[in-house]
Amino acid sequence: MSDKKINLLVVDDDEDIVLMMSDFLDVVENAHLFSKVTSKSFEEAQSFINKQKIDVLITDITLPGGSGMLLAETLKKTNADAFVVIMSGWNNVTVNSGEPSVKIDAYLKKPFEFDKFEAIINDIASSSKRSSTLSK
Repeated sequence: MSDKKINLLVVDDDEDIVLMMSDFLDVVENAHLFSKVTSKSFEEAQSFINKQKIDVLITDITLPGGSGMLLAETLKKTNADAFVVIMSGWNNVTVNSGEPSVKIDAYLKKPFEFDKFEAIINDIASSSKRSSTLSK
């Protein structure tokens, strides 16, 4: 298996959520597979996406200065295979309403159910393991 880490970007304007998710990502079963970066702003997240390869984007749908869907669209232009997770506290989210059409791989409802978040992370890790095994 490859030693290449999965580059994961977490974006939310709520610092507590960013810290909580970052801490959780340090202790999940497959934590060693991920290299994570966090951002509290649309502009900073967009800068990360433009400067480095991001494999996984976990973002709030609503951000000051832009939206999680716009970040996802930017990411898909540089990495079409990137995994996109949208977070929201809204009950009824139409992620593509008035936004660019981007495939969303998973949705996390706030407040989080950490077992669901962990399942998503484990699915990403499993997919990565299969891809790296098949590419050998």
